[in-house]
Amino acid sequence: MSHNGLTINKLIGILTATIVLFTASAWMVRRHFINEQRGAQSEQIFRLARTLNIQLLNRLQDGAAAIAGNAQLYQSAAGKAVCDDPATLSILETIRINFAADIVYVMNAAGHVVACTPYDNGNTLTGNNYAFRPYFTEAMKGKNVLYPAIGETTHRRGLYASAPIRDPSGNITGVFVIKSGLNLVDRLLASFKFPMALVSPNGVVFATNRPEWRFHLLHAPLSPAEQERLRNSRQFDKQLLTEAPDISIVSSTYVKIDGIPYSEARAPVGIPDMDSRLWNIISLWDYRTFYPGILVFGIAAGIAVFILVLSLYLVSRNAAKTEQREADAQIRQEKELTDAILDSIPGMLYLYDEDGRLLRWNRRHEEMTGYSPEELSRMTLLDWYKGDKKSQRAVMEGIQRTLENGFGDAYAEIQTKDGTRTPMYFTASRLTLRGKTCFVGIGIDITDRRQAEAEIQAKQRELEELNASLEDRIQKAVDELRQKDQLLIHQSRMAAMGDMIGNIAHQWRQPLNALGLVIANLKDAYDYNELSAAYMERATSDSHRLIQKMSSTISDFANFFRPDKEITAFSGLKQIRDAIALVEASFKNNNITIHCDTAEDVVLLGFPNEFSQVLLNLLVNAKDAIQAAKKPDGQVNVKLTTVGDKGCITVCDNGGGIPEEIRGRIFDPYFSTKQQGSGIGLYMSKMIIEDNMNGSITARNVETGAEFTICIPKDCNPA
Repeated sequence: MSHNGLTINKLIGILTATIVLFTASAWMVRRHFINEQRGAQSEQIFRLARTLNIQLLNRLQDGAAAIAGNAQLYQSAAGKAVCDDPATLSILETIRINFAADIVYVMNAAGHVVACTPYDNGNTLTGNNYAFRPYFTEAMKGKNVLYPAIGETTHRRGLYASAPIRDPSGNITGVFVIKSGLNLVDRLLASFKFPMALVSPNGVVFATNRPEWRFHLLHAPLSPAEQERLRNSRQFDKQLLTEAPDISIVSSTYVKIDGIPYSEARAPVGIPDMDSRLWNIISLWDYRTFYPGILVFGIAAGIAVFILVLSLYLVSRNAAKTEQREADAQIRQEKELTDAILDSIPGMLYLYDEDGRLLRWNRRHEEMTGYSPEELSRMTLLDWYKGDKKSQRAVMEGIQRTLENGFGDAYAEIQTKDGTRTPMYFTASRLTLRGKTCFVGIGIDITDRRQAEAEIQAKQRELEELNASLEDRIQKAVDELRQKDQLLIHQSRMAAMGDMIGNIAHQWRQPLNALGLVIANLKDAYDYNELSAAYMERATSDSHRLIQKMSSTISDFANFFRPDKEITAFSGLKQIRDAIALVEASFKNNNITIHCDTAEDVVLLGFPNEFSQVLLNLLVNAKDAIQAAKKPDGQVNVKLTTVGDKGCITVCDNGGGIPEEIRGRIFDPYFSTKQQGSGIGLYMSKMIIEDNMNGSITARNVETGAEFTICIPKDCNPA
């Protein structure tokens, strides 16, 4: 009995010690995996924050700061160019395409938008005032700003990157703005299964993969001062900022929402709020998705330790052959159960003694390494790391931590039977068996994780290289647009100069003929001795008068082509008569009559010389159309009327009209039906009337030919 009692007491002692050991092991495995999961969670959102900073935030802010120094943008902001100036719009559209932005625009010092790329079928922000927006007020203080907000006009979320525009002396004259949508942010957040959100410093959810959380508050309610600031800036438009339902903050890393426990991790992104606090990427990991698995895994590991120790004890009894056959059968059953449990554990299980000999392993161990059970029984710990000093050092340090603390882990690469090196993560717990210190643990293959990390690093390098070349590509595109604009302006000037020279020739033809007759009469008078002092005086006076008329013609054309600097009120009738006077001689020479059908004058607002230039272009086009149609009795009718708050001028000819197949293209640049035409006359006319003078120019066919109509604002308060 005493022998049997002693055996039972030993067994009870071993069982008690083993239960304590596997409980501690299970708790440590559970704690390790929770910490590992938190670490992975933090690492993921820090990588996401870095990706956002590189791909979007830094690119937007640095790009806006660099582009704001463009001289053409200064011209628009300072009022030295008209609203939506074509040269400025060309630059802004190139920037919009390169940055995949929603809208790009320029604001003057008063907060008015003076140039803007179109959106939604041609709408623009031009003329709107956003002086209340912080991205404007802070930029006017000399800061480069990145400001998330909902558009005041478009009501869409976006990131506004703004920078001050300075004159050559360094004074701030306006603000340059790039508005980028949140497509990239939404797409990155949507790639995660667990809740992710871009949150302002005061807790407002701005972007998230949980749409029902958007514009809710994840933290405490807003203070009255914060509510007032958001109302004034209209950062979140008219959204009702309410707390997320049933939220309770347990600690800095643990919250409950709707009763669901979440592990919270956050990483700052490069978006400072107005008080210099940074926006954050927040991830909320549902404990329920990994807690049971960790707990089961820990318990399984503890059970494995317990069964392993129990199995060794029973095997020792079997080796001594002191137990009864019933005990032998029990041992076999326990061993089968032990093997089944060990083989079901994920990863490779191992038990090493203090000499580094492998005592026990599971089937997964054999599958992952390629060694047979006989080969594994002869192997020691360092056999897996031959020639790999880095892995040897990591494993030895992990064993040292296990011996000192009772638990340890390590990252290392094992060499399988076929020579392949496999990256592994090892955990181990210390225990004592038959007076010897041993350690038991599990190894997990992390090849997929390493590959994912390598892919992310490769993508980051690719993005960095792309960003490095972006500025050069933008500058190259801007330079190309400038060259095209300069070519267009040069062609327009050359075309206008050709028309001017032709009209001067017509205006000079009659005075030159008359001057030739005066000179011929002088010679005849001299030959016939009729040249008296009075005759000479009269001939000289006539010559001076003719020369003065020719000089006046030059002055008229010079004044006509001199650009106006500011919008003024002018007589519509006078500008019509001035334009007709310049081409009247040319029209008479081609048997074309001009009728001005105007009952009374209309005072208009705009640039009078540019307005006359458009009229001249329409008159010359009418003459060309009549000549092309070979009309013997060409006629052009000009009429000035009032329509509402605008003055309208129609130019109608009897040249046969515009072919229907091209009528929609006549205002396109470089489109012309003339053999020697440049195709820029009507295009420049449309730009002058619609962009510079806030008017309209249209064309239609009437019974006799083509009719062009110009409408521009009247002066509602004439002096």
